[in-house]
Amino acid sequence: MVAYSPWNGHYDVPGTAWASAHTTQFADPGWIYLNQGSGSGHLPKGGSYVTLIPPGSENSAHGTIDFSIVIETMSHDMSTCVRPDLPAYSVEKQTVTFNLVGGLKDNAPLYVWYTHFDRESVKNVYFQQVATITPQNGQFSLSLDVDSIYTVTTTTGQRKGQYPTPPTNTIFPLPYYDDFSQNANHSQAKYFTDQTGAFEILSLTDSSSLRNSKPDQVLRQMSLGPSISWCDESSSPVSIIGDPRMCDVSVGADILIEKSGSAVIGGRVISTGCGNTYSIGYFLSVDQNGYWTLSAGLEILSKGKYPKFAIGDWNSLNLKLKKTQIRAFINGDLVSTVTDTKFTRGWAAIGSSWDYVQFDNFFMEDAQYCNCGNLGTGVTMSFCDSYKANQWDLKTDVDGTIRLRSNNSLCLGVAPSALKMQVNQKHSDILGDDYVRPKHRIHKRGRPQDIKVRFNDKKGDRRKPIDHHHHEQVAETVTVLPCDPQQAGQQWRVSELGGVLMNVANFQCLAVNGTLFVNDCSRVSFAPCIHGSPDRLWSYDKLSGHLQNDITDYLCLSAGA
Repeated sequence: MVAYSPWNGHYDVPGTAWASAHTTQFADPGWIYLNQGSGSGHLPKGGSYVTLIPPGSENSAHGTIDFSIVIETMSHDMSTCVRPDLPAYSVEKQTVTFNLVGGLKDNAPLYVWYTHFDRESVKNVYFQQVATITPQNGQFSLSLDVDSIYTVTTTTGQRKGQYPTPPTNTIFPLPYYDDFSQNANHSQAKYFTDQTGAFEILSLTDSSSLRNSKPDQVLRQMSLGPSISWCDESSSPVSIIGDPRMCDVSVGADILIEKSGSAVIGGRVISTGCGNTYSIGYFLSVDQNGYWTLSAGLEILSKGKYPKFAIGDWNSLNLKLKKTQIRAFINGDLVSTVTDTKFTRGWAAIGSSWDYVQFDNFFMEDAQYCNCGNLGTGVTMSFCDSYKANQWDLKTDVDGTIRLRSNNSLCLGVAPSALKMQVNQKHSDILGDDYVRPKHRIHKRGRPQDIKVRFNDKKGDRRKPIDHHHHEQVAETVTVLPCDPQQAGQQWRVSELGGVLMNVANFQCLAVNGTLFVNDCSRVSFAPCIHGSPDRLWSYDKLSGHLQNDITDYLCLSAGA
């Protein structure tokens, strides 16, 4: 289950929850797996199976042991993970026969449960009991579909639970205040998400060494050094809160640096976690001596020393972001006003050096949300966040075409009614003969092991022009529509040389209109396929499902609300 917005109670129950149920509802804690070749192994035409039995029953009398056999026939495309890369393999429909030997019950009724994952997510079947089998002479056969999971068991009592319709997914409630007094001691703060370091609620009575005059609880950064991490991450502690669609906001907190180090507050923070060696956004930082810095990512916008900084006592930091103006306050005194356009929206954040630093009376107010709604209907470039519309599933068909399905179950393409003329051209007329299936390779953009599809792997001149003078643009609107693998308007070709995505129906390429930016959003359109033009170069991140364009560093293709 996933809950990206816990403040409203909204959640999603993905198919993986039912995949897990194929084991967890058929084996109690302590059940053991039988060895490969003696109850577990590979299927003749692809896939695998495992058998679980109760502990201590290995030597039970003949035909007395309960068991559960879990079978999977997941294809390569439905099984690819972020790491490691998955070697090629094939799976086919098949009928298999199982022989029950030893102590396994060989004549008891067997109950068959079934889950099927459809490539287009329109024919998914989740956790259904579909058959009862009685073995004959210790044998039974089962016909297996591809991209499916089966459990064959002697046990009973399983069921697919029901749950009510989740509450509506709403934006973060603003204004927001937290003095951390309502949290349990040694817990995490409500709605804060630590990216690096460890921020923990602490009652001041817990430690007499805390130089603090406030008789309540605080949020304290507890980690004195970076952990052993499996990816590149921010070089100092940071925790984010709020909504990535916040643009104008006033964010602040009381801070106490116990001995040495620095305290930080941030706004319009767009990237902090795995894959980022520094946090991206606007930050106001102050150290124990009162030296402060206002920065945009790594760029210092202004800096100075605040003479009235109370060393070892409480001070306040406040960052006010309104359109392109950024104002920084310490203890209510304005220390800097700058104008900058790098970041237009994002989360709020607190942070510190690798030292004990306390936070209290955190607030976000005077906030305004930004979105792409004022661009009208159609596909846009939007902030790279975790919302479903910004996550895409890339499927490669046997003929080399690809389809892009967003996680709100709509496919990228052009509606048949939008095609104005029939174009009788070969793909090679537009892309040349170099269009290929996308290749997976390791990108070192922060996360050394992330698998990306980068559509420009071929060496050579990426700006190679294509002869398209005789070709007319036949559709202007890129859209999302119900997925239909037979529709040419939802099929795309990839040029390895130029990194472009060409629509099979109109022979036009996906492009970003860089002149139509509104609140950090941009219109997406069709354009002639010119190799190397930055607005037509795309990369796909399999970890996040984000599809990014070279002209918009922090924006991703979005299917809408």
